[in-house]
Amino acid sequence: MTRRRKTRHGGESAAKIEFQRPAPEGASDFERRAASLKRCPDTNPEFLRSLTFTLLFLVISAAILCGLSTSARAADSASGDVVLRALREEMDRSKANLKLENVPAPYYIEYRVTEIDQFDASAVFGALRNQQHNHGRLLRVVVRVGDYKQDSFFGTGEGSIDLVPSDDDVFAIRHRIWLATDRAYKAASEALSAKQAALKQLKVDEPVDDFAKASPLEAVEPLARFSSTDFSSWLHLLEEASVQYRTDKELENFESSLRFTVENRYFLNSEGTVARSGHAHYVVSIAGSTQASDGMLLQRSHADQGNDLKDLPTREAFLKTTGRILDTLKLLRDAPVVDEEYRGPVLFSNDAAATVVTELVEPNVLGRKPQLGENARTTGKWSSSYKSRVLPDFINVFDDPTISAISGQPLFGNYTLDDEGVKGQRVSLIEKGQLVSYLIGRQPIRDFPASNGHGRAAATTAPLPYPGNLVFALRTLRGNHGAGSAAAAPLSHLDQRCA
Repeated sequence: MTRRRKTRHGGESAAKIEFQRPAPEGASDFERRAASLKRCPDTNPEFLRSLTFTLLFLVISAAILCGLSTSARAADSASGDVVLRALREEMDRSKANLKLENVPAPYYIEYRVTEIDQFDASAVFGALRNQQHNHGRLLRVVVRVGDYKQDSFFGTGEGSIDLVPSDDDVFAIRHRIWLATDRAYKAASEALSAKQAALKQLKVDEPVDDFAKASPLEAVEPLARFSSTDFSSWLHLLEEASVQYRTDKELENFESSLRFTVENRYFLNSEGTVARSGHAHYVVSIAGSTQASDGMLLQRSHADQGNDLKDLPTREAFLKTTGRILDTLKLLRDAPVVDEEYRGPVLFSNDAAATVVTELVEPNVLGRKPQLGENARTTGKWSSSYKSRVLPDFINVFDDPTISAISGQPLFGNYTLDDEGVKGQRVSLIEKGQLVSYLIGRQPIRDFPASNGHGRAAATTAPLPYPGNLVFALRTLRGNHGAGSAAAAPLSHLDQRCA
Protein backbone atom coordinates (compact mmCIF):
# COMPACT_ATOMS: atom_id res chain seq x y z
CA MET A 1 0.00 0.00 0.00
CA THR A 2 1.35 3.45 -0.95
CA ARG A 3 0.10 6.91 0.07
CA ARG A 4 1.25 10.38 -0.86
CA ARG A 5 1.94 13.21 1.59
CA LYS A 6 3.11 16.80 1.53
CA THR A 7 6.71 17.65 2.29
CA ARG A 8 7.95 20.75 4.11
CA HIS A 9 8.95 22.25 0.75
CA GLY A 10 5.47 21.90 -0.65
CA GLY A 11 6.29 18.94 -2.85
CA GLU A 12 4.99 15.47 -2.66
CA SER A 13 6.82 12.28 -1.84
CA ALA A 14 5.82 8.66 -1.76
CA ALA A 15 6.27 6.46 1.28
CA LYS A 16 5.66 2.76 1.13
CA ILE A 17 4.16 1.16 4.23
CA GLU A 18 4.70 -2.55 4.67
CA PHE A 19 2.18 -4.22 6.93
CA GLN A 20 4.09 -6.89 8.80
CA ARG A 21 3.55 -9.05 11.84
CA PRO A 22 5.16 -7.78 15.06
CA ALA A 23 8.51 -9.23 16.12
CA PRO A 24 8.11 -12.65 17.78
CA GLU A 25 8.49 -13.18 21.50
CA GLY A 26 12.08 -13.55 22.59
CA ALA A 27 13.34 -11.46 19.68
CA SER A 28 16.44 -9.38 20.27
CA ASP A 29 16.34 -5.63 20.70
CA PHE A 30 17.92 -5.28 17.24
CA GLU A 31 15.09 -7.37 15.67
CA ARG A 32 12.37 -5.38 17.47
CA ARG A 33 13.83 -2.07 16.35
CA ALA A 34 14.16 -3.34 12.79
CA ALA A 35 10.50 -4.38 12.82
CA SER A 36 9.58 -0.95 14.16
CA LEU A 37 11.57 0.73 11.40
CA LYS A 38 9.78 -1.24 8.70
CA ARG A 39 6.40 -0.24 10.17
CA CYS A 40 7.32 3.45 10.48
CA PRO A 41 10.00 4.41 7.97
CA ASP A 42 9.74 8.14 8.60
CA THR A 43 10.33 7.97 12.35
CA ASN A 44 12.87 6.65 14.91
CA PRO A 45 15.85 8.93 14.21
CA GLU A 46 17.60 7.59 17.33
CA PHE A 47 17.31 4.08 15.98
CA LEU A 48 18.75 5.17 12.63
CA ARG A 49 21.86 6.44 14.40
CA SER A 50 22.02 3.25 16.48
CA LEU A 51 21.59 1.07 13.41
CA THR A 52 24.33 2.96 11.54
CA PHE A 53 26.75 2.42 14.45
CA THR A 54 25.83 -1.27 14.66
CA LEU A 55 26.34 -1.87 10.95
CA LEU A 56 29.67 -0.03 11.05
CA PHE A 57 30.79 -2.22 13.95
CA LEU A 58 29.81 -5.37 12.02
CA VAL A 59 31.72 -4.26 8.91
CA ILE A 60 34.89 -3.55 10.90
CA SER A 61 34.59 -6.87 12.72
CA ALA A 62 34.20 -8.73 9.43
CA ALA A 63 37.31 -7.04 8.04
CA ILE A 64 39.33 -8.06 11.07
CA LEU A 65 38.10 -11.63 10.82
CA CYS A 66 39.00 -11.78 7.14
CA GLY A 67 42.49 -10.53 7.95
CA LEU A 68 42.91 -13.28 10.49
CA SER A 69 41.50 -16.02 8.27
CA THR A 70 44.90 -17.18 6.99
CA SER A 71 46.39 -17.59 10.47
CA ALA A 72 43.16 -19.19 11.66
CA ARG A 73 43.34 -21.79 8.89
CA ALA A 74 46.95 -22.52 9.82
CA ALA A 75 45.92 -22.91 13.47
CA ASP A 76 43.12 -25.29 12.52
CA SER A 77 45.58 -27.29 10.43
CA ALA A 78 48.09 -27.37 13.29
CA SER A 79 45.48 -28.68 15.74
CA GLY A 80 45.02 -31.80 13.61
CA ASP A 81 48.71 -32.31 12.82
CA VAL A 82 49.78 -35.55 14.52
CA VAL A 83 53.51 -34.89 14.05
CA LEU A 84 53.29 -31.44 15.61
CA ARG A 85 51.21 -32.80 18.48
CA ALA A 86 53.74 -35.58 19.19
CA LEU A 87 56.63 -33.10 19.13
CA ARG A 88 54.87 -30.72 21.52
CA GLU A 89 53.99 -33.49 23.97
CA GLU A 90 57.48 -34.96 23.96
CA MET A 91 59.02 -31.53 24.39
CA ASP A 92 56.86 -30.90 27.45
CA ARG A 93 57.81 -34.30 28.88
CA SER A 94 61.52 -33.81 28.23
CA LYS A 95 61.59 -30.32 29.76
CA ALA A 96 59.92 -31.64 32.89
CA ASN A 97 61.52 -35.08 33.35
CA LEU A 98 64.77 -35.38 31.38
CA LYS A 99 67.34 -35.74 34.15
CA LEU A 100 69.80 -38.49 35.11
CA GLU A 101 71.48 -38.90 38.46
CA ASN A 102 74.88 -37.18 38.63
CA VAL A 103 74.31 -35.68 35.17
CA PRO A 104 73.37 -31.99 34.67
CA ALA A 105 69.91 -31.36 33.28
CA PRO A 106 69.87 -30.06 29.69
CA TYR A 107 69.58 -26.32 29.23
CA TYR A 108 68.43 -26.63 25.60
CA ILE A 109 66.52 -29.28 23.62
CA GLU A 110 65.75 -29.18 19.90
CA TYR A 111 63.51 -31.36 17.73
CA ARG A 112 63.58 -31.22 13.95
CA VAL A 113 61.45 -33.45 11.70
CA THR A 114 61.67 -33.37 7.91
CA GLU A 115 58.89 -35.11 5.99
CA ILE A 116 59.82 -35.80 2.37
CA ASP A 117 57.52 -36.96 -0.42
CA GLN A 118 59.60 -37.42 -3.56
CA PHE A 119 59.09 -38.73 -7.07
CA ASP A 120 62.13 -39.50 -9.26
CA ALA A 121 62.28 -40.78 -12.82
CA SER A 122 64.78 -40.94 -15.68
CA ALA A 123 64.88 -42.08 -19.28
CA VAL A 124 67.97 -43.12 -21.28
CA PHE A 125 68.20 -43.48 -25.05
CA GLY A 126 64.42 -43.28 -25.44
CA ALA A 127 63.42 -45.79 -22.75
CA LEU A 128 62.27 -45.23 -19.20
CA ARG A 129 65.06 -46.43 -16.90
CA ASN A 130 63.51 -45.99 -13.48
CA GLN A 131 60.77 -44.31 -11.48
CA GLN A 132 60.48 -44.16 -7.70
CA HIS A 133 58.02 -42.60 -5.30
CA ASN A 134 59.39 -42.35 -1.75
CA HIS A 135 57.88 -40.98 1.41
CA GLY A 136 59.49 -40.77 4.84
CA ARG A 137 60.06 -38.73 7.98
CA LEU A 138 63.53 -38.00 9.36
CA LEU A 139 64.12 -36.91 12.95
CA ARG A 140 67.07 -35.03 14.41
CA VAL A 141 67.29 -34.38 18.17
CA VAL A 142 69.85 -32.11 19.83
CA VAL A 143 70.27 -31.97 23.59
CA ARG A 144 72.74 -29.47 25.03
CA VAL A 145 74.21 -29.82 28.50
CA GLY A 146 76.08 -26.94 30.13
CA ASP A 147 75.15 -23.37 29.29
CA TYR A 148 75.24 -20.91 26.38
CA LYS A 149 78.86 -20.04 27.15
CA GLN A 150 80.16 -23.61 27.06
CA ASP A 151 78.09 -26.65 26.22
CA SER A 152 78.21 -30.23 24.94
CA PHE A 153 77.84 -29.58 21.19
CA PHE A 154 81.04 -31.39 20.32
CA GLY A 155 81.75 -34.74 18.68
CA THR A 156 79.07 -37.26 19.62
CA GLY A 157 77.09 -34.52 21.36
CA GLU A 158 75.99 -32.92 18.10
CA GLY A 159 72.69 -34.77 17.97
CA SER A 160 70.86 -38.03 17.38
CA ILE A 161 69.19 -39.12 14.13
CA ASP A 162 66.27 -41.50 13.70
CA LEU A 163 63.35 -42.38 11.43
CA VAL A 164 59.80 -41.46 12.42
CA PRO A 165 56.83 -43.66 11.44
CA SER A 166 55.13 -42.47 8.26
CA ASP A 167 51.65 -43.38 9.48
CA ASP A 168 49.99 -40.89 11.81
CA ASP A 169 50.23 -42.90 15.03
CA VAL A 170 50.98 -40.31 17.70
CA PHE A 171 52.19 -42.87 20.25
CA ALA A 172 54.56 -44.55 17.78
CA ILE A 173 55.96 -41.15 16.79
CA ARG A 174 56.40 -40.12 20.42
CA HIS A 175 58.20 -43.39 21.15
CA ARG A 176 60.83 -42.74 18.45
CA ILE A 177 61.28 -39.16 19.65
CA TRP A 178 61.72 -40.38 23.23
CA LEU A 179 64.37 -42.93 22.23
CA ALA A 180 66.30 -40.35 20.18
CA THR A 181 66.11 -37.83 23.03
CA ASP A 182 67.44 -40.37 25.50
CA ARG A 183 70.40 -41.19 23.23
CA ALA A 184 71.14 -37.51 22.59
CA TYR A 185 71.09 -36.66 26.30
CA LYS A 186 73.47 -39.45 27.29
CA ALA A 187 75.82 -38.60 24.41
CA ALA A 188 75.73 -34.90 25.39
CA SER A 189 76.88 -35.60 28.93
CA GLU A 190 79.85 -37.59 27.65
CA ALA A 191 80.66 -34.98 24.98
CA LEU A 192 80.79 -32.17 27.54
CA SER A 193 83.39 -34.05 29.60
CA ALA A 194 85.46 -34.77 26.47
CA LYS A 195 85.26 -31.15 25.37
CA GLN A 196 86.36 -29.79 28.74
CA ALA A 197 89.31 -32.18 28.75
CA ALA A 198 90.34 -31.09 25.24
CA LEU A 199 90.12 -27.38 26.13
CA LYS A 200 92.60 -27.85 28.97
CA GLN A 201 95.24 -28.70 26.38
CA LEU A 202 94.44 -25.74 24.10
CA LYS A 203 94.90 -22.00 24.34
CA VAL A 204 92.28 -19.71 22.83
CA ASP A 205 93.19 -16.01 22.77
CA GLU A 206 89.66 -14.64 22.30
CA PRO A 207 87.07 -17.25 23.34
CA VAL A 208 83.48 -16.84 22.17
CA ASP A 209 80.30 -18.45 23.42
CA ASP A 210 79.26 -21.86 22.11
CA PHE A 211 75.63 -20.96 21.47
CA ALA A 212 73.70 -17.73 20.94
CA LYS A 213 70.43 -16.93 22.62
CA ALA A 214 67.36 -16.35 20.45
CA SER A 215 63.87 -15.07 21.14
CA PRO A 216 61.09 -17.67 20.91
CA LEU A 217 58.96 -17.45 17.78
CA GLU A 218 55.93 -19.29 16.42
CA ALA A 219 55.38 -19.67 12.68
CA VAL A 220 53.01 -22.49 11.71
CA GLU A 221 52.53 -22.38 7.95
CA PRO A 222 50.26 -24.63 5.83
CA LEU A 223 51.53 -28.07 4.86
CA ALA A 224 52.59 -28.67 1.25
CA ARG A 225 51.12 -31.47 -0.86
CA PHE A 226 51.38 -32.72 -4.44
CA SER A 227 48.46 -31.26 -6.36
CA SER A 228 48.43 -34.46 -8.42
CA THR A 229 50.36 -37.72 -8.32
CA ASP A 230 49.69 -38.59 -11.96
CA PHE A 231 52.99 -37.82 -13.66
CA SER A 232 52.48 -40.04 -16.72
CA SER A 233 52.67 -37.12 -19.16
CA TRP A 234 56.07 -36.15 -17.74
CA LEU A 235 57.33 -39.72 -18.09
CA HIS A 236 56.34 -39.68 -21.76
CA LEU A 237 58.19 -36.37 -22.19
CA LEU A 238 61.38 -37.87 -20.70
CA GLU A 239 61.23 -40.72 -23.23
CA GLU A 240 60.48 -38.34 -26.08
CA ALA A 241 63.45 -36.11 -25.22
CA SER A 242 66.00 -38.88 -24.65
CA VAL A 243 65.08 -40.61 -27.91
CA GLN A 244 66.65 -37.73 -29.81
CA TYR A 245 70.02 -39.43 -29.29
CA ARG A 246 69.30 -41.10 -32.65
CA THR A 247 70.27 -37.87 -34.39
CA ASP A 248 73.89 -38.28 -33.26
CA LYS A 249 75.43 -41.75 -33.30
CA GLU A 250 78.61 -40.57 -31.58
CA LEU A 251 76.91 -39.80 -28.28
CA GLU A 252 78.16 -41.82 -25.32
CA ASN A 253 75.21 -41.03 -23.08
CA PHE A 254 71.99 -39.08 -23.34
CA GLU A 255 69.34 -39.00 -20.65
CA SER A 256 66.51 -36.92 -19.26
CA SER A 257 65.33 -36.95 -15.68
CA LEU A 258 62.99 -35.32 -13.20
CA ARG A 259 62.71 -34.91 -9.46
CA PHE A 260 59.51 -33.65 -7.86
CA THR A 261 59.77 -33.03 -4.12
CA VAL A 262 57.38 -31.92 -1.42
CA GLU A 263 59.05 -31.17 1.90
CA ASN A 264 57.39 -30.30 5.21
CA ARG A 265 59.65 -29.19 8.05
CA TYR A 266 58.96 -29.08 11.78
CA PHE A 267 61.10 -27.35 14.38
CA LEU A 268 60.59 -27.08 18.15
CA ASN A 269 62.97 -26.10 20.90
CA SER A 270 62.83 -25.74 24.67
CA GLU A 271 63.07 -21.94 24.38
CA GLY A 272 59.52 -21.91 23.06
CA THR A 273 60.01 -21.70 19.30
CA VAL A 274 57.51 -23.67 17.20
CA ALA A 275 57.79 -23.69 13.42
CA ARG A 276 56.28 -25.61 10.54
CA SER A 277 56.81 -24.89 6.88
CA GLY A 278 56.09 -26.65 3.62
CA HIS A 279 57.27 -26.16 0.07
CA ALA A 280 57.33 -28.00 -3.24
CA HIS A 281 60.18 -28.08 -5.71
CA TYR A 282 60.06 -29.42 -9.28
CA VAL A 283 63.12 -30.07 -11.46
CA VAL A 284 63.35 -31.51 -14.97
CA SER A 285 66.69 -31.87 -16.75
CA ILE A 286 68.49 -33.15 -19.83
CA ALA A 287 72.14 -34.26 -20.00
CA GLY A 288 74.46 -35.79 -22.57
CA SER A 289 78.09 -36.63 -23.18
CA THR A 290 80.34 -37.39 -26.12
CA GLN A 291 84.04 -37.76 -26.83
CA ALA A 292 86.31 -35.70 -29.05
CA SER A 293 88.72 -37.31 -31.49
CA ASP A 294 91.61 -36.78 -29.06
CA GLY A 295 89.73 -38.57 -26.27
CA MET A 296 88.54 -35.51 -24.36
CA LEU A 297 85.23 -36.13 -22.56
CA LEU A 298 82.64 -33.47 -23.38
CA GLN A 299 79.49 -33.02 -21.26
CA ARG A 300 76.54 -30.68 -21.38
CA SER A 301 73.37 -30.45 -19.30
CA HIS A 302 70.44 -28.17 -18.62
CA ALA A 303 67.83 -28.08 -15.84
CA ASP A 304 64.61 -26.14 -15.31
CA GLN A 305 63.04 -25.76 -11.90
CA GLY A 306 60.06 -24.18 -10.20
CA ASN A 307 57.82 -24.20 -7.16
CA ASP A 308 54.89 -25.49 -9.20
CA LEU A 309 54.44 -27.74 -12.22
CA LYS A 310 53.17 -24.77 -14.20
CA ASP A 311 56.58 -23.11 -13.73
CA LEU A 312 58.28 -25.86 -15.76
CA PRO A 313 58.74 -25.52 -19.52
CA THR A 314 56.14 -26.75 -21.98
CA ARG A 315 56.69 -29.89 -24.02
CA GLU A 316 57.77 -27.85 -27.04
CA ALA A 317 60.19 -25.71 -25.03
CA PHE A 318 61.80 -28.72 -23.33
CA LEU A 319 62.29 -30.53 -26.65
CA LYS A 320 63.79 -27.37 -28.13
CA THR A 321 66.28 -27.23 -25.25
CA THR A 322 67.10 -30.88 -25.88
CA GLY A 323 67.93 -30.09 -29.51
CA ARG A 324 70.16 -27.22 -28.43
CA ILE A 325 72.11 -29.50 -26.08
CA LEU A 326 72.65 -31.96 -28.94
CA ASP A 327 73.86 -29.20 -31.27
CA THR A 328 76.29 -27.90 -28.62
CA LEU A 329 77.81 -31.35 -28.11
CA LYS A 330 78.40 -31.68 -31.86
CA LEU A 331 80.05 -28.26 -32.04
CA LEU A 332 82.32 -29.03 -29.11
CA ARG A 333 83.33 -32.37 -30.56
CA ASP A 334 84.27 -30.79 -33.89
CA ALA A 335 85.94 -27.69 -32.42
CA PRO A 336 89.72 -27.42 -32.97
CA VAL A 337 92.11 -27.64 -30.05
CA VAL A 338 93.94 -24.42 -29.14
CA ASP A 339 97.63 -24.94 -29.87
CA GLU A 340 98.97 -22.31 -27.48
CA GLU A 341 98.09 -21.80 -23.84
CA TYR A 342 95.89 -18.71 -23.55
CA ARG A 343 96.13 -16.21 -20.73
CA GLY A 344 93.86 -13.20 -20.88
CA PRO A 345 90.32 -11.93 -20.41
CA VAL A 346 87.45 -14.43 -20.52
CA LEU A 347 83.76 -13.64 -20.97
CA PHE A 348 81.35 -15.96 -19.14
CA SER A 349 77.74 -16.62 -19.97
CA ASN A 350 75.18 -15.72 -17.29
CA ASP A 351 74.97 -19.20 -15.72
CA ALA A 352 78.74 -19.72 -15.82
CA ALA A 353 79.41 -16.25 -14.36
CA ALA A 354 77.07 -16.94 -11.45
CA THR A 355 78.84 -20.22 -10.72
CA VAL A 356 82.33 -18.71 -10.87
CA VAL A 357 81.48 -15.76 -8.62
CA THR A 358 79.62 -18.00 -6.18
CA GLU A 359 82.66 -20.22 -5.85
CA LEU A 360 84.87 -17.20 -5.16
CA VAL A 361 82.57 -15.17 -2.88
CA GLU A 362 80.09 -17.47 -1.14
CA PRO A 363 82.50 -19.67 0.90
CA ASN A 364 84.26 -16.59 2.23
CA VAL A 365 81.19 -14.79 3.61
CA LEU A 366 80.03 -17.77 5.68
CA GLY A 367 80.63 -17.10 9.36
CA ARG A 368 81.45 -20.64 10.39
CA LYS A 369 83.14 -21.20 13.71
CA PRO A 370 86.64 -22.72 13.42
CA GLN A 371 87.55 -25.99 15.07
CA LEU A 372 88.10 -26.15 18.80
CA GLY A 373 91.22 -24.25 19.82
CA GLU A 374 91.70 -22.28 16.57
CA ASN A 375 91.90 -18.49 16.90
CA ALA A 376 90.68 -17.51 13.42
CA ARG A 377 87.39 -15.63 13.09
CA THR A 378 85.93 -17.96 10.45
CA THR A 379 86.99 -20.86 8.25
CA GLY A 380 86.95 -18.91 4.95
CA LYS A 381 89.77 -17.06 3.21
CA TRP A 382 88.30 -13.73 4.34
CA SER A 383 88.45 -14.57 8.04
CA SER A 384 90.93 -11.74 8.63
CA SER A 385 89.41 -9.36 6.05
CA TYR A 386 86.56 -7.96 8.16
CA LYS A 387 86.11 -4.25 7.32
CA SER A 388 88.71 -4.56 4.57
CA ARG A 389 88.35 -4.31 0.82
CA VAL A 390 87.85 -7.69 -0.85
CA LEU A 391 86.23 -6.72 -4.19
CA PRO A 392 86.22 -3.68 -6.51
CA ASP A 393 84.43 -0.67 -5.05
CA PHE A 394 81.60 -0.81 -7.62
CA ILE A 395 80.37 -4.14 -6.22
CA ASN A 396 77.85 -4.72 -3.43
CA VAL A 397 76.80 -8.16 -2.20
CA PHE A 398 73.90 -8.97 0.09
CA ASP A 399 71.81 -11.98 1.04
CA ASP A 400 68.05 -11.74 1.42
CA PRO A 401 65.97 -14.83 2.27
CA THR A 402 62.79 -12.73 2.53
CA ILE A 403 62.36 -12.23 -1.23
CA SER A 404 61.00 -14.77 -3.72
CA ALA A 405 61.81 -12.93 -6.97
CA ILE A 406 64.17 -10.29 -8.30
CA SER A 407 63.87 -8.45 -11.61
CA GLY A 408 61.08 -10.86 -12.55
CA GLN A 409 63.25 -13.92 -11.98
CA PRO A 410 61.99 -16.45 -9.39
CA LEU A 411 64.25 -17.29 -6.46
CA PHE A 412 64.24 -20.51 -4.46
CA GLY A 413 66.19 -19.62 -1.32
CA ASN A 414 63.47 -17.77 0.56
CA TYR A 415 62.28 -18.85 4.02
CA THR A 416 60.56 -17.40 7.10
CA LEU A 417 62.63 -19.02 9.87
CA ASP A 418 65.97 -20.72 9.41
CA ASP A 419 66.69 -24.25 10.67
CA GLU A 420 67.62 -22.94 14.11
CA GLY A 421 64.33 -21.12 14.69
CA VAL A 422 65.65 -17.62 13.91
CA LYS A 423 63.80 -15.26 11.57
CA GLY A 424 65.50 -14.86 8.20
CA GLN A 425 66.70 -11.35 7.44
CA ARG A 426 68.53 -9.40 4.78
CA VAL A 427 72.25 -9.06 5.49
CA SER A 428 74.54 -6.65 3.69
CA LEU A 429 77.83 -8.48 3.23
CA ILE A 430 79.98 -6.34 0.95
CA GLU A 431 79.47 -2.60 0.52
CA LYS A 432 81.52 -0.74 -2.10
CA GLY A 433 83.90 -3.67 -2.17
CA GLN A 434 84.43 -3.74 1.60
CA LEU A 435 83.50 -6.79 3.70
CA VAL A 436 81.09 -5.56 6.40
CA SER A 437 79.46 -8.74 7.70
CA TYR A 438 79.16 -12.53 7.51
CA LEU A 439 76.25 -14.94 7.36
CA ILE A 440 75.80 -16.18 10.92
CA GLY A 441 73.90 -19.01 12.59
CA ARG A 442 73.55 -19.60 16.32
CA GLN A 443 77.21 -20.53 16.68
CA PRO A 444 78.81 -17.15 17.44
CA ILE A 445 82.13 -16.05 15.99
CA ARG A 446 84.38 -13.20 17.02
CA ASP A 447 82.64 -9.79 16.70
CA PHE A 448 79.34 -11.51 15.84
CA PRO A 449 77.65 -12.81 19.02
CA ALA A 450 74.15 -13.36 17.60
CA SER A 451 72.53 -15.10 14.64
CA ASN A 452 71.29 -13.16 11.63
CA GLY A 453 68.97 -15.97 10.52
CA HIS A 454 71.22 -18.03 8.24
CA GLY A 455 71.65 -21.31 10.12
CA ARG A 456 70.54 -23.89 7.58
CA ALA A 457 70.76 -27.65 7.32
CA ALA A 458 69.79 -30.74 5.38
CA ALA A 459 67.39 -33.15 7.05
CA THR A 460 69.98 -35.02 9.13
CA THR A 461 72.88 -32.56 9.43
CA ALA A 462 73.76 -29.87 11.94
CA PRO A 463 72.90 -26.31 10.87
CA LEU A 464 75.67 -24.18 9.41
CA PRO A 465 75.65 -20.68 7.89
CA TYR A 466 74.42 -20.80 4.30
CA PRO A 467 73.00 -18.16 1.96
CA GLY A 468 69.36 -17.93 1.01
CA ASN A 469 69.31 -15.59 -2.01
CA LEU A 470 72.83 -14.25 -2.53
CA VAL A 471 72.63 -11.15 -4.73
CA PHE A 472 75.51 -9.47 -6.56
CA ALA A 473 74.82 -5.77 -7.24
CA LEU A 474 76.93 -3.66 -9.59
CA ARG A 475 77.08 0.09 -9.08
CA THR A 476 77.76 2.27 -12.10
CA LEU A 477 80.12 5.13 -11.37
CA ARG A 478 78.72 8.64 -11.18
CA GLY A 479 79.47 10.52 -14.37
CA ASN A 480 78.92 13.97 -15.78
CA HIS A 481 75.42 13.21 -17.03
CA GLY A 482 73.66 12.09 -13.86
CA ALA A 483 73.74 9.90 -10.83
CA GLY A 484 74.93 6.35 -10.80
CA SER A 485 72.62 3.35 -10.86
CA ALA A 486 72.69 -0.24 -9.72
CA ALA A 487 71.95 -3.59 -11.34
CA ALA A 488 71.36 -6.71 -9.28
CA ALA A 489 71.59 -10.35 -10.24
CA PRO A 490 71.09 -13.42 -8.07
CA LEU A 491 74.18 -15.57 -7.72
CA SER A 492 72.96 -18.28 -5.41
CA HIS A 493 69.21 -18.71 -5.31
CA LEU A 494 69.02 -22.46 -4.86
CA ASP A 495 67.93 -23.93 -1.56
CA GLN A 496 71.30 -24.72 0.00
CA ARG A 497 69.77 -27.46 2.19
CA CYS A 498 69.49 -29.59 -0.94
CA ALA A 499 73.11 -29.07 -1.91
